[in-house]
Amino acid sequence: MTVSAETRRSGGAARHRPKGSHRPSGGLLSPALHLAAVILSLALACGAAADDAIQSTAAIEQTAERYLRAALEHTHGGTVVVTASQVDPRLRLQACDAPLEGFLPPGRDPLRTTTVGVRCPGGAPWSLYIPVTVEIHSEVVVAARPLRRGTRVHADDLRLATREVSRNRHAWFTRVEEVLGLEVRRAVREGDILTVQAVVEPLLVRRGGEVIIEAGGNGGVHITGRGEALQDGREGDRIRVRNLDSGREIQGRVIAPNRIEVVF
Repeated sequence: MTVSAETRRSGGAARHRPKGSHRPSGGLLSPALHLAAVILSLALACGAAADDAIQSTAAIEQTAERYLRAALEHTHGGTVVVTASQVDPRLRLQACDAPLEGFLPPGRDPLRTTTVGVRCPGGAPWSLYIPVTVEIHSEVVVAARPLRRGTRVHADDLRLATREVSRNRHAWFTRVEEVLGLEVRRAVREGDILTVQAVVEPLLVRRGGEVIIEAGGNGGVHITGRGEALQDGREGDRIRVRNLDSGREIQGRVIAPNRIEVVF
């Protein structure tokens, strides 16, 4: 029997691998591929961490809107719409590790403000101001017909209607009862909002009119007399009056229609 040199070296029959077969790799990456995978994983992790460390601009805008809306709903009611301007996306603030807070400078009227502050009270504090716009739709008292200056207001002169009121310079009325009996200070068009500047307490005393003078003192003495009003007056006003009996000019407080109180 002839034994080949390979058989003799191996101590047995010659072992032949089938054609086209490969030596198994055991599922391991080459050192170069393994290093590349590690570098890619680290890069992705660092990128995610960097994104997490930047404060969301949307959260800043939402904080400003939520804060001002709550303040206006508390003081004015109605439907409040607050829109914050978009924060510059290039702004790279550190993500706050505490809930964001909205604020206004001391003394700032929430209805008149054009900016709202947002701050981070966390370990790395920061603050900034966001421009905002406001709309308030509320049910208010309006004129049911044109009202001329000097008109005493009655129930059929008024009605309730929903209006956008945020741009009103003066306070408005929300109940018809608050306006009844007041006097129109300036002409009001039909549908206009009745504000505190549009109406006043009515005149109870008119200049040149005859009035009753009530005079009294701490001793319980009470005297009445006739007088002539030298000024117009509303309830609580101090006006000048001429005593028709003595001709003396005195000052008194308007307490009722054509009635003046003098204390001595």
